[in-house]
Amino acid sequence: MRRGKQYYLITTILFVPAFALAFFLKSIPLGVICAVGVVCNLLMFLRYFKEEQQNARHSNSFRELMRIADSGYLRSYQGFSPTLLDGLEDWEREEAEDFIWDSFQKRGYSDMAPLLPCLKKYDGVEALREKSYSVDPDSPEGKAICSVLSRL
Repeated sequence: MRRGKQYYLITTILFVPAFALAFFLKSIPLGVICAVGVVCNLLMFLRYFKEEQQNARHSNSFRELMRIADSGYLRSYQGFSPTLLDGLEDWEREEAEDFIWDSFQKRGYSDMAPLLPCLKKYDGVEALREKSYSVDPDSPEGKAICSVLSRL
């Protein structure tokens, strides 16, 4: 689960009273733990904020592709729409195609199958044909690959 910037700010704010309590109790171990917690949360907040600014430059299609991929629920999403790649900017298409290719070839995400014929950098149709020989046609992966091939 990805935590938002609000999480890091709230936990940092909660560490401050604990740090003050440690100071009044003259508890060095508690003070060190609180200080480390505050610094770690602030660093995580800054990292999250930087990622958020970088993602703001991308198109909605690219953010949607990455959001679905980051959620970890690719298999339950029932595939992607082939029109998702049409909304990509030219400068981000290569990164998206690399991600799709890697997800299908190396990680085995068959839900990426509808996007493979739309790739310009890779031969997605040939990859689907090769993969169709090695999967069981009755498996969910085989059904996803065969349905894309039948539409071609």
